[in-house]
Amino acid sequence: MSLQRTLVREILLWLQGRYEAWKRDPRGPASKFRELVSVTCPEFGQTELEALLSKRIEFNSSGENRYLFLEPLNEGKGIVPVLSFSYDFQGKNAELRLRLALFVPHNNSLAAIGFRFEPSEGPGTHDYFHAQMFREFRGRGGGALPECPTWLPTSQPAFQLKADDPVTLLVCMVISLYGIGLAGELEQQSFANALKPYMRRLRPAAAARNVQQAITEPTGARPKRRPG
Repeated sequence: MSLQRTLVREILLWLQGRYEAWKRDPRGPASKFRELVSVTCPEFGQTELEALLSKRIEFNSSGENRYLFLEPLNEGKGIVPVLSFSYDFQGKNAELRLRLALFVPHNNSLAAIGFRFEPSEGPGTHDYFHAQMFREFRGRGGGALPECPTWLPTSQPAFQLKADDPVTLLVCMVISLYGIGLAGELEQQSFANALKPYMRRLRPAAAARNVQQAITEPTGARPKRRPG
């Protein structure tokens, strides 16, 4: 198994582990509607995901009608993030594509909006790693996100990401969703040594120091910034 494939597998399983820990002790507003989301998007079982990631060198989770639930966010009425992903590690140019839907409660049901994280698409407008919005999952069992506005722009803008391979693309998604602080936790996992070169490209030393400061300082300890 290549290093990039191994790290993508480990990070996805780490993300699932965080969600499973939350699920055993659900808290926050998302606990009130998480089960409703799982009816719309069938969850991966923990052993199921690990087996697939270990055995399949090419995989599309939407094709299996399975989704990776991530630890909810306590924003507003709560957000349940659901991830669909596809990868191909067969050739020299490994590829990973991510579709992240954010589900919220709406009128006794659900609403959602989606962001996709993608590699360069070759010569043309999107010849760089980027993130765009989306309105529907693709593949067997996929469909339009509930109550997602039809006017949502899905081609432009395409936000440039500081990524250049599957591993840095996945880490960019993690940071975009949870903030830079979780990158510090990611760097403390059992696979941290193998991950270091990728994190070094994403986060310069100054950023790493700021993360450590944010983790260790008590709330309110940092001085306020002065205007200008």
